Amino acid sequence: MRDCEPGVVTEVRDVPHITHVSNIQHRFTGVVVSLVSDTITINDTTVVRDVVRHPGAVAVVALRRVDEQWQILMVSQYRHPMQQVCVELPAGLRDIENEDAEDCARRELLEETGYVAGRMEVLLRSATTPGGSDEIITTFWTHDVSWQGVQQTAEAEELSMSAMWVPLEVAAAAAMTGSLCNQTAQAGIFAVTRKIS
Repeated sequence: MRDCEPGVVTEVRDVPHITHVSNIQHRFTGVVVSLVSDTITINDTTVVRDVVRHPGAVAVVALRRVDEQWQILMVSQYRHPMQQVCVELPAGLRDIENEDAEDCARRELLEETGYVAGRMEVLLRSATTPGGSDEIITTFWTHDVSWQGVQQTAEAEELSMSAMWVPLEVAAAAAMTGSLCNQTAQAGIFAVTRKIS
């Protein structure tokens, strides 16, 4: 820490920084994630940092305009770690080897909602928990979707998943009040609201 008042900067961005890792202990390997303990030296201090290794994920902000009102496509799904049904963006793991992020997003959108996207763009790349995990979620956005029908690939929690169109301002209000607490959904809603305004 500096012993002076911080100044103002006009540009902010994350900067890659490689730190020497002197030891890696593999603690756990699960179905989706693994846990390692890295021994690193940073600022002349050696410390151990636990890191959750994650394959990454994608999410889709799909919009449509009805009667001069933007609507966002969302899904509700049971999330066991939270022990609640969460309202989220269509999303999924990047767990198919060599699958492109956009292809993964298109597949998840179709599987979870029955919609096919035309043109898509990257809206955000987000580190979900950079202090403890390497998970990156790439969020795409589109306002070019058409109904194709839900694919019969659902299992476990996805069997009770439902899709819904929500007025964008209703979704934004829910994100602001915390009644919708999924951070990927919150970030996507806020980012797309700014993008289209």
